[in-house]
Amino acid sequence: MVNILLIDDGNDKVETINKILSENKIPFKLDHVSNILAARKIMQQTCFDIVIVDLHIKRDTGSPPEIEAGLEFIDLSFHDKKCKLPKEFFFLTEMEDQTTNLKYKVAEKYSKLWYYQPDYQEWNLYLKSRVKFYDEYNNRHQYDVVFITALEEEFNSLISNNELIQWTRPERKNQISRCVGRISIPGSETKLSCIVISPFKKGMSATAALASMVCESFKPRAAFLLGLCAGTDPEKQQFGDTLISAFIWDYHSGKITNTGFVNAPFQIQASDELYDAVVSEFLNDANRYADFVKEEFEDLGLERDWSIQFGPTVSGGSVIADEATVKTINAQHKDILGIDMEGYGFYEAVQLYPGTQGCVIKSISDFGDSQKGNDYRKLSLSMTNKVLNDVLKNSNFLEMFNDI
Repeated sequence: MVNILLIDDGNDKVETINKILSENKIPFKLDHVSNILAARKIMQQTCFDIVIVDLHIKRDTGSPPEIEAGLEFIDLSFHDKKCKLPKEFFFLTEMEDQTTNLKYKVAEKYSKLWYYQPDYQEWNLYLKSRVKFYDEYNNRHQYDVVFITALEEEFNSLISNNELIQWTRPERKNQISRCVGRISIPGSETKLSCIVISPFKKGMSATAALASMVCESFKPRAAFLLGLCAGTDPEKQQFGDTLISAFIWDYHSGKITNTGFVNAPFQIQASDELYDAVVSEFLNDANRYADFVKEEFEDLGLERDWSIQFGPTVSGGSVIADEATVKTINAQHKDILGIDMEGYGFYEAVQLYPGTQGCVIKSISDFGDSQKGNDYRKLSLSMTNKVLNDVLKNSNFLEMFNDI
C-alpha cells in the first residue's frame, strides 16, 4: 500500500490522480486536504510515502490561495517536530509561464516541480513511476506477519511445516537466523508476506530486543511468539496441550527483603484483535486434535485428550526442573497455565507498537519438574504448528489484512 497526500483546494486533481494510479494496479490510498493547516494536522497523524503540493494553495480555509505558499509549507513541515515527513514531496502548478523560474526554488527545497494539465504526460508518468518504486520499497522492508522463535528446533519445525507457507532458503546473519515466506490461504485470494526470525537464544532480553527490532523494521500487522513451554498442573494438563497466553508477567519481578521475596508482578495482555481471532477459531472445539495425537503419538502413552487452553502464563529467566519452584510460581495466581522464558519480553516489546498485534502460542513439553526430558518436544512443536495453521485460516485473522 502506497500512501499519498494531495494538498489542493479543488477536486479535479483528485479524480485525475485516482484514474492515473488505478492504471498501475498497485494498491494506494489517496488523502486530500485543501490547505496547509489541514495538511500539517493530517501529517502529524499519518506518515505518507508521497505528498503532492499545489504551489498556489491556501494557508487555511479562510485565506486566499498564494503563489508560493506551497514552498513555505516545506519549511513548516521540517520545523514542526510533530510532523511525520514523507519519503518525497513533489509540486504541481498550472501557471505555465512561471514554471521555469519556480523550478529552481523548488529544487532548493529538495523536490521537483511539474507543470500540470490533466492529460500532460510528464508529471503523470513521474507519479506512476514513483508509486511503483515505493510499492517495491515498502514490500521489501515490510512483512504482514512475523514469527519469532527462541530455539533452533522451534525455527526448523516452523519452516518444515509447509501446509500454508511457502518458504525461501533460510539464512543467518549477525547471529540471527531468518527465513522469508508467503502465506497462501486455500479458497482465498489473500497472500500474506511473512518472516520467521530467531536469535537461537533463550530469555526475555533477547526476545524483547528482537521483537522491538522486527516491529520497528518490518511493521507487521501480526506477530507470533511460537514454540515450547512448561505446564503447571499435570493433573489437568497433558504433554502437547497448546497454551494461548491471555496475559503474562515476570514471576521474578519483585523485591528481595530480609524476610524473603515479595512479588510485584506487572501483567501485560495479549493484543485484543489477534487474541480474539485465536479464541474464535477454537471457541467450541478445544479438543480438535485429540484423535490426531492419539493416532500419531500413540507410543507416548498419553493419559488425557489434547486440548487448547486460554489464560495467564508467566515468564522467568531460569530453566525450571524443580517441583517446589513450580508450586511457588503457581501461588502467584490460581489459574496459571504455563511457564516460559520469553513471552513477557515479547509482549512488553509489542505493546510499544500499536500497529502490531501480538500473541504467544506455545505447547507443553514438560512440567518443570525433576522428570524434565526431551521425549515430548516433537509432539509439542507439531501441535503449536497445527494451531498456528488454523489461526492463519481464520476469517477474523484475515480481516486484519482486508486493505491489502
